[in-house]
Amino acid sequence: MRQDFFFIFDILTQKSNKYQLKKSIKVGNKGNFKMVKQCPICKTENEDYNFWCKNCNKKLFTSNIVRREEEKIPEELNKSKIDNYEIYPKVNGNIRINKKLLVFVFVGIISIAMIAANVSFGATFNFSNINCKINEDFYFDGKYLNTSDGWCFTMTKLKDYTLDGIVLGLKTYKKSDSPYRPINIFSPIDLVIGIEDIKDNTDSYPYSITYCYRGYWLTYQNSNAANYEYMRLHMGNNHIIPHNEQVLNQLSNISIDDCIFIKGSLVNLYGTRGSEYYSWTSDTHIGNYACEIILVDELIITNTS
Repeated sequence: MRQDFFFIFDILTQKSNKYQLKKSIKVGNKGNFKMVKQCPICKTENEDYNFWCKNCNKKLFTSNIVRREEEKIPEELNKSKIDNYEIYPKVNGNIRINKKLLVFVFVGIISIAMIAANVSFGATFNFSNINCKINEDFYFDGKYLNTSDGWCFTMTKLKDYTLDGIVLGLKTYKKSDSPYRPINIFSPIDLVIGIEDIKDNTDSYPYSITYCYRGYWLTYQNSNAANYEYMRLHMGNNHIIPHNEQVLNQLSNISIDDCIFIKGSLVNLYGTRGSEYYSWTSDTHIGNYACEIILVDELIITNTS
C-alpha cells in the first residue's frame, strides 16, 4: 500500500523530477555527474527519484542520495535539447505515466460518469419521480409559459395533435437535474410512443431504447430491415408539457407497455431570462427522427401493462 502511494506521488511530481534531472546534467569539458540513491542494506544504486530499492525493496530516504560520476555529455547537447529531454523510468516494475496523460484519463472518467448519470434504458425501467407543480413551479398566461426561476416562454402553436399508441420507453426529469435545462421544470417526462401495428403487435418488433438527455437511440434486435424501417416511421419521442393538473397527475401513472391517448397541440417555444434565451422547436409528424413537443390538454391511459 505504501509503495502504491509513493508511486502515485512520484507520478504527480514528474515535472519536479524532470527539473532535477536537468539540474544534474552538466554540459562541457568539466565532467558529468548524477545523483543516485544508494541502498544502505545491499548497496545497490537506484535513481534519485526511487522510493524503494529495486534489488531488495528496502525503503530509501533523501539521506541515501550520493553523487556519482558518469560519462561526459557531448558538447553538441545544448540547453534546448536538454529542455526537451524526458525520460519515463520504471518504478517498482511499473512504467511512469506522463502527468498530462493522467489528467486526460481522469477527465475522461469524470465525463463518462456524467454521461452515464444522464443515460437510461427506457425499455427496461419504469420511472416515476415527477415532482413539479402547476402554479408553483410554472404557470400559463395565454400564449406565455412562465417558470418560478424567471424564464418566460412564448408558445407558438403549430397544429392540433392527437396520438393513440403504446409507450415503448419513457424518462422523467426534475428541475434540479444536471445539466440544467429550464424546460425540465414544465416538461417532466418524455414518452417514446409507437402507433398502428407497433401498438397492436408489439412483440413482433424486438427493440431496446436508450435515453440520453432528452433524445433517444433505437436498437432493433432483428435483421428484418423492413420491420425496422416500419418501426422507425411509426414511433417518436414526445416531450410532454401538461396543460392542466389532471394531465400532470396522470403522468406519474404511466408505465412501459401502457396504451395511451393524447390530445393537445404541437408547439414551438422561445424563452428569455434577462440576457439568456432558450429555443425549443417541435417536429410536426411522427417518425421523422426529430421529437414532438406536445402541450397536452387530455391524457388517457386506455389500458395498463
